[in-house]
Amino acid sequence: MIKKFLIFIVCWGLFACGEDNDCDLPSSSGELVSYQSCERVEFNPLLPTGVASAPRFLSYDNAQQQFECFAWKSFVALNWPAQPACRGVPNLTVLPVDKDSQTVWQGYKKPFELLQPYNVNWRPEKVLWFDDEPVGTCTEAKNTDLGIVYENGFALFGQESVITDQSGNVTFSQVLINPDTFYYLRDNHLAESNSYDTGGPLDDALWQAVNFPIQTLGKTGHGAMELKTTWKVITSSDDMSRYVTRSAMIYIDQEDITSDTDLSVDCEVKTLGLVGFHLIRKVEHAPKWVWATWEHVDNVPDVDKVDETVDYSFYSHSCAQTEPDDCWVSGDIGARNTDTDYLCCANALLVSDFLGYSNQFTRINAIQANAELTAKFQSLFSSIGSPLQYYTLIGAQWGVAQSSSDQAWNAPCNPNGAWRVPTPEDNHCYMQQPETLRSSVTEGYNIAWSTDATQILADSCMNCHNAIGVDGSFIWSNAVLNGYAIDQ
Repeated sequence: MIKKFLIFIVCWGLFACGEDNDCDLPSSSGELVSYQSCERVEFNPLLPTGVASAPRFLSYDNAQQQFECFAWKSFVALNWPAQPACRGVPNLTVLPVDKDSQTVWQGYKKPFELLQPYNVNWRPEKVLWFDDEPVGTCTEAKNTDLGIVYENGFALFGQESVITDQSGNVTFSQVLINPDTFYYLRDNHLAESNSYDTGGPLDDALWQAVNFPIQTLGKTGHGAMELKTTWKVITSSDDMSRYVTRSAMIYIDQEDITSDTDLSVDCEVKTLGLVGFHLIRKVEHAPKWVWATWEHVDNVPDVDKVDETVDYSFYSHSCAQTEPDDCWVSGDIGARNTDTDYLCCANALLVSDFLGYSNQFTRINAIQANAELTAKFQSLFSSIGSPLQYYTLIGAQWGVAQSSSDQAWNAPCNPNGAWRVPTPEDNHCYMQQPETLRSSVTEGYNIAWSTDATQILADSCMNCHNAIGVDGSFIWSNAVLNGYAIDQ
């Protein structure tokens, strides 16, 4: 494995630099991943270009294998050490053995670096990819690994809801975009202040025209990509060798806090541990993006596989034993979020009034990802002592058109969740495969109750984003709801 990597370095060692700040944008490996591409796994610092086959020409199992293999290969490349001072560009001369190295994904842009919705004088055309991350109010952010980390609410619920681990600490998330997404937004006038709101571009023609690039149309050959990483605060009880850990500048906008909390400092440096890694990539044969989500193995137990010896980060053994019998009353998990007697209800929504109380999250559905494939990649990371061996792929989601018509990608055949795009009467639609996908932490509140008082998954990544996002993206809503002000 190592010898093959050294040969790879000889072939790719002349990685070019030159575009702003003496760096060139990263290139892709040229690999189109098939369902057979992960029969043998190895380290590769270059992102795979795409997938080999349209899923409608594959069996379900082979299509799923293709997209999970594509997801894992992307995960390896994104977690590769980056070139110093070249954001998002892999260092082709090293293996990812240093767990503290800045990674490729850490160099991706945060939405606030390009989108400043409340600054009417903002000029996004002046922003360059290799510019350093601005620090804004938190001037010491430049001395931390992750820079500014400021999102502590659940997705579109904003700071009215929180996710809290068993130590009573609020989790934090950050959204990141790759060069293809950055240049698409900047160069198509989609980042100009006063031109968008949470629903995307205000101009109807611009809104209708939004179509993030696949790999053949982007700047790098990667296609558009968005990431969301979720972090918990590391405490003395955590085994740091089992986590990807980074220092971060936590920013809390006090105007967004609706109750007295411990989050009373605007800027504070914390050591964080990665608990969730959410990735979407838009490539040929996946115009509704490929969705993949990883979690730390100690987040919550798998279905019917509770290990009493593990101190889970978002699941309490004692809480599970004292869960009330009537959590399902009114058919709405949110109906109990204002009563402390129901805090042990699995996946109960915690509003900001309950900061300091811990979430009791459960998996609901068993992990969908192929266990054998996951074990291969965990073993690969284990061979170099990387903490990435303790992260597991929950699943990969993709769409399969039910006809050859371009109209097939306008609506899903199997919508689910609270927000649904109506299914067309003809067969011009696409199937969301698998139908559900949920990170038990990042999307912990995406649950519902069935008629027999059983919890079920309420939505999926693909369905939610494509129903209320713009071409599947929440980038504008994130910029508006979770902004961070900087000067230019």
